[in-house]
Amino acid sequence: NANGADRSQNDIHAICYRNHQAERTMPPPTDGLNAIQISGWKESPLSGAERDELKKWISHISSGAAPACSLAPSHRLKVYLQASSLPQQSSQTNGSTKPSALTWEMVALPVLNYCLAKAARDFGTACRFIISETGDHIVPYVTTHPMPSAILRLYFAALEIILHHEAAKRKTDANPSMVLNVRVHSSLFALCRFCLHKARHLSTGHQHDILLSTENQSLLIEDIGTCPIVYYKLIDSFSKALSPGNEYAASFYQRMALPSRIIQSLRRLQEMLLGLMWMNSCVKMTGDVDSTFIGMIHKLKQNPTTWKEVCPTGTEKEADSTASNDKERIFVRYVLRNLVKVSRRRTLALCVHLSVPETSAVASKAMMVFVNMLYHRVDMFIDRHPDQLMLCSLYLACSKMKLAPTVGFQKIKDAYMEMNERFYDTSTLNSIFYEVKLSELPSSNAKRGNLVSFYNEVFTPNVRPFWKSFVKGAPRNRVNG
Repeated sequence: NANGADRSQNDIHAICYRNHQAERTMPPPTDGLNAIQISGWKESPLSGAERDELKKWISHISSGAAPACSLAPSHRLKVYLQASSLPQQSSQTNGSTKPSALTWEMVALPVLNYCLAKAARDFGTACRFIISETGDHIVPYVTTHPMPSAILRLYFAALEIILHHEAAKRKTDANPSMVLNVRVHSSLFALCRFCLHKARHLSTGHQHDILLSTENQSLLIEDIGTCPIVYYKLIDSFSKALSPGNEYAASFYQRMALPSRIIQSLRRLQEMLLGLMWMNSCVKMTGDVDSTFIGMIHKLKQNPTTWKEVCPTGTEKEADSTASNDKERIFVRYVLRNLVKVSRRRTLALCVHLSVPETSAVASKAMMVFVNMLYHRVDMFIDRHPDQLMLCSLYLACSKMKLAPTVGFQKIKDAYMEMNERFYDTSTLNSIFYEVKLSELPSSNAKRGNLVSFYNEVFTPNVRPFWKSFVKGAPRNRVNG
C-alpha cells in the first residue's frame, strides 16, 4: 500500500510472480476468469461408507497443507517441468538480437498465484502467496483455512502423475504442449478445486457459495479461457491419474486416490459439459471463436476429408483408426466419440426402461440416425442439447420399426424423466422437452418450442435427404402434440 492507508482496508490477495527479464513472454492472467456455470445438479444421499471415505480423503490432503506451510513440486515433477521448458533462442527485437526462452515458471506460476487467490476467496479469507522466482517453492499464507493449500497439493500430485503417464506413452520426459499451456494449468487447478469443494460439501452438508444445496446445486467452475473443451478432456486424464488402481499413484500418492463418489461426480460433470460445449454462449464469451469447440467444428467441417476422419461414421474401431497430432482434430474427435458413446448408453437404457421389443435392434437403429445426423447435419446440434437429437432419433427408429404410437413421444419423455430425476431437478429436465431451438436464427432471437415441434419442423426434413429409407412416407410419421 504505497499511500500508507490503513492496510485492513486493502487486503492483499496475491503477489503475482513476474519475469524480470527484459522481455516478458507470458503475461499474468487478468482479474476476470470466465466461469462455467452448471445448474440443476442433484445428489443422492451418501452411505456411511461414502461419507467416511470422503472425510478421510480431505483429512489426508489437508494434513499435508497447513494454513501456513511451504509447498513445492516434487523432484520427480520438476524433472518433467524442466524437460518441457523451451531453451533460449535468438530473437529479433527492434533490430537487435535478444535471448528468449519459455519456461514452465513463466507459464504456470502466474496462473497458480491467481487461481490460489480465487480459491481463498471461497472461504472468505484474505491471503497472499509468495512464489519464488525459480518456482522452487510456493508458500501460501492462509490464516483461517487450509483448503487453498490442499487444492495446490492435489494439483501438484495430479500434474506429476499425468505427466508421468504421458512420458511413458511419448517415450520422452518433455511435454511442452501440456506444460507450457496456460489452459492446462488453470483447468487442472479448477478440477482439483471442484473435487475438494464437492467432497467437503458432501461430507459435511455445509452450504457455501460454490455448491449451494443437495437438491439444486449451481456449479461455478472458474477457468482461464471460455470453452470448457480443455477442462472436459482433462477430466479423463485426472480421473485415471488418481484412480485407486493406478500403480504410480499407489507408489507415491496412495492416500490421494479419488473417493468413489468423486469419480461418479466427475463422470456426471463430463456428461453435462457435453451439452454445454454445443452452446453459442461459449462462443460469445470470447473474441477467439476458433478456440471454442463450435469454432473447431466449423473449421474442420470445411474440409470433407478431415471431417470424415474426425466425425464417427462407422464402428468405434474404424473411427479411432486415424491418428493425428493436430490439436483441434484430437479435441474434436475425442469429444464426438465420447458423445456417441454416452448417447448409445442412454439410448439403450431408455429402450430397456420402455420395455420395447427387440431392444438392441431399436437402439442400434436410433444410433444410426444419430451418428448420421452428427456427420451430415452437425449444425443442428449447435445451441441444442445432444439429448434432444438423441430422443428424436429414438422416436424415428421406433416409428420406422412400427412401434409408434405404442412407444410415442409422451412415453419416451416419461421414461427419460424417470431415469434422470435422481440427478437433475425438474426444471432442468423440462427444458430438454420444452425449450428447443426451432429456427436457425442467432440464439437470442431464435424461435423456441417443444420437442414435438422440433421433430416435425426441423428434425424430419433434415433427415430426409440422406436417410430416405427411414423417412419413406414421412407424412405418416408426423407427430401430433
